[in-house]
Amino acid sequence: MTREEAIEKLRQIKNKYLYESFDKDRSYKVEALDMAIEALKMDEKNAKYGSELARIVAEHEEVSDGH
Repeated sequence: MTREEAIEKLRQIKNKYLYESFDKDRSYKVEALDMAIEALKMDEKNAKYGSELARIVAEHEEVSDGH
């Protein structure tokens, strides 16, 4: 499952709690789902930045080595 798929699944679960559930702990569950969604978004962003940083470092090392 990709991060995007996981985010979509969590959003679906969140909507179920928002609109279909009368659970007394509903607000806590929705908040937890929001936190999980945000964590996945940050993880995705960090992965993109990490890949870009690795590419820049590799290019820098090639230049430093005289290639």
